[in-house]
Amino acid sequence: MLELSEPVRAIMARVSEITGKGFDLVEKKDLVPHAAIKLARHGMSSHLIHYRSVRGGILNHLIAHECAHAIRMYSVPEERRLVPASNRETMTAALKPMLADIERISRTIQSDKAPEYFNMLYHGLVRQLTNYPSDIAIEKWLYDEYPALREDQMQSLLGQRDEAAQALTPRVRDFTPGKIYQAANVMNYTFFKLLGEHTAKPLLGRFASAGFEDQGNALAAVTAQGPSATYEDDIAMVNRWAEFLGLRDWFTWVGFEHVQDGYATS
Repeated sequence: MLELSEPVRAIMARVSEITGKGFDLVEKKDLVPHAAIKLARHGMSSHLIHYRSVRGGILNHLIAHECAHAIRMYSVPEERRLVPASNRETMTAALKPMLADIERISRTIQSDKAPEYFNMLYHGLVRQLTNYPSDIAIEKWLYDEYPALREDQMQSLLGQRDEAAQALTPRVRDFTPGKIYQAANVMNYTFFKLLGEHTAKPLLGRFASAGFEDQGNALAAVTAQGPSATYEDDIAMVNRWAEFLGLRDWFTWVGFEHVQDGYATS
């Protein structure tokens, strides 16, 4: 039985109250993130949280964070619950300008692995872009409203930062199209800068002097202008980030109830 802290149980209860549905928690040992939530649509009886066991209190923070996404989404009427989606057109628009980089990198990896590799890079960047603005707002909310969760939150954020910083190597840079590498790390810089300022903790780590400061500070200034109180603010800020980074045609918005089967909200 998964044991969760009192603040997390309170947040989950709030989700159930807002949505009228409970939770099923399922451990998945091969899960890539440590936790992910699949919000219940009309034909589903409960929300589904997949999790991968981790040491310490990180899982408490991650489940609280995932539930906060639900709270924000369900704060708006159903017709305004839009979620990001990708398709063949958006992927083509994203990858076509990077063909020179793609061809260069493809010469150094197995030819049958190349499509899967670039598909992974594309979807990973879209996921980062469409989550980070709301993630920032959620982390600030958790820090302010649930002080008892702060130790777990900080442990989790530091782990996330250290994992992201593993990409700051010449090898990763050489095997990543330049636009993707730049955009991903500008977003990382912005994310940890803003949360470090809010929590008064040194969260930038290696990102502080990795060469992404100018764009990262500019994007942080865009983000700080807000607003960031609602789910609709999240959508607007994602669009602003996409415009800033030149990624606006990399995804589209669809109604939550119309997203394809097999979706995950985060």
